Amino acid sequence: MLQDKDRILKLLGSGLGGEVVSATVGCDPSYISQLMADEEFRSRVLAMRIESLTADTQRDRAIDEIEDVLIKKLKAGLDFLVSTKDILRAYAVINAAKRRGAKASDTTVVNNNIVNLILPRIIVQKYTMSRTGEVMKLKENHL
Repeated sequence: MLQDKDRILKLLGSGLGGEVVSATVGCDPSYISQLMADEEFRSRVLAMRIESLTADTQRDRAIDEIEDVLIKKLKAGLDFLVSTKDILRAYAVINAAKRRGAKASDTTVVNNNIVNLILPRIIVQKYTMSRTGEVMKLKENHL
């Protein structure tokens, strides 16, 4: 059981969710919840997650630095791209590069939930309905 607890700790610490961990280890999800209810265990999981996130962030920063150097070299070499084929290839690579900046569409949340209501006939008679069953307006004599 101690071995399973260590595996669960490592899996949760790597950022996996409780459901995935319970399925992986073969235990009931409630056991994961019980472990996470223990303050010491939860603290160890959070510490491992922070350590993993910190390492990932450092790696991303190193990659960003390399990317900045490569962008400078590419800018410096643009004048040497003379053939149409080379220019188009360079454009295709740059155009396909991941953009990491925030976009307006990324920050806008639109919730278009449609709720269908089935109303009793006596209430429906008070409204003017469209052919598709949408309520258009309240009938004049019921104002």
